[in-house]
Amino acid sequence: MTLQGKIIALLIFTIAISGAFPAVSLFLLYRFETDFKRYVAEQSNDFISLKEVKIHLLIYDSGLWKFVATGDRSLFSKMKPLEASIERDLKDLLKNPHSDSLSRSRLQNVKAAVQQYFADVAEISKSQSEVRRLALNQQQKIDQIMRDINVLLSATQDDLVGASTQLREKLSTLTSLAILMAAVFLPLLCLIAYLIYRSTAVPLRNICDRLGSVRVDDPQTIVQMISNMRMMSTSRRFNDEIAMLCRKISEFGTAINEKNEELSRLIITDEKTQMFNFRYFKSQLHQEFVRARRFQEPFSIIMVDVDKFKHYNDTNGHLLGDEVLKKVARLIRQECRETDVPARFGGEEFAVLLPRTDKEEAKAVAERIRKAIEAEVFINQEKQPGGNLTASLGIATFPHDATSEEELISVADVALYEAKARGRNRSLHYSDLQLTQTE
Repeated sequence: MTLQGKIIALLIFTIAISGAFPAVSLFLLYRFETDFKRYVAEQSNDFISLKEVKIHLLIYDSGLWKFVATGDRSLFSKMKPLEASIERDLKDLLKNPHSDSLSRSRLQNVKAAVQQYFADVAEISKSQSEVRRLALNQQQKIDQIMRDINVLLSATQDDLVGASTQLREKLSTLTSLAILMAAVFLPLLCLIAYLIYRSTAVPLRNICDRLGSVRVDDPQTIVQMISNMRMMSTSRRFNDEIAMLCRKISEFGTAINEKNEELSRLIITDEKTQMFNFRYFKSQLHQEFVRARRFQEPFSIIMVDVDKFKHYNDTNGHLLGDEVLKKVARLIRQECRETDVPARFGGEEFAVLLPRTDKEEAKAVAERIRKAIEAEVFINQEKQPGGNLTASLGIATFPHDATSEEELISVADVALYEAKARGRNRSLHYSDLQLTQTE
């Protein structure tokens, strides 16, 4: 798994845990709240029932003493519903499953005592004498029953208070767990965010910086960017996706660089002959002129023109004429040195720039070119005047023959046309022409 995949998996796990904890906490809180409400409702019902039993017993006891005072036996018939209500409430209280064993035992004792009390009161209602003494005897029983009921009421109230305390403890526990989870997962989320930033944002920013340094007018910056992208694509500091992005950018940059090189080559290349074109020749001539003038060194140019090329073109057609130009261009390149700049000047005319070359060296190069063209076999060359296809060459050298670029080209052309005038298929240096005219 990639680093980014691990980070995403860890992030999903953290989010899942972070989301699961509140969900579980809310579920537990809901369950506890439901149980608490049910428990409180049951305990409240028990408390109310005990209160009613106590009140009804007090009313019942007051009815007994009213009978003692008045002797009205009809009061007992009015007390019967109270007996039924008290017994029903005690029976319901004993059915409560939440009552502990101690409370249940005390409640059973209360029920038994109440039943005995009701039985004794029934005997009193039938007695004809000593009613007051019998009622006083029952007073002790009713007081004990009241004390037991008060104990049960107090226990029920304590249970309610305990339940409230338990609820607060549960809430406190959940709050503590929430704080603990926040303390654990918040730094973890921060760590994950930092890892994502370091493994993604930082390299992306580096990539943007590298891309921002690329200049359209400076191909070298593209080469430098490609080198940087290749280094980043093999770095172990970046994850696979960033490395892949760097490789893609490197490949894209390489393609752009190749296209730029191809475009640069096309800009300076003659389409037909694949030699340098006139524009490039002029720029190189200017650079060489500046250099030669600064360092006081000579350089030469050769102007080459195919003899009777129009006749060949008209006789054999433009396609064969183009083939002649291509072959002549190839021959010129073969005879030039590595530092020379051969170019197509226009039409059937070519030019060669010879850096750091004096008159004699230039004449030697020109003669090699002339002989190579003369020795080459061209298609239908026998149809040419003289039965062969040849070239004439004019040579000029800076600074002896000219003091400017334009003048140097001009005097080389003069030498070229003089070579043609002297019978073609020859090379002529401008200084030799001047010497001949002087003589």
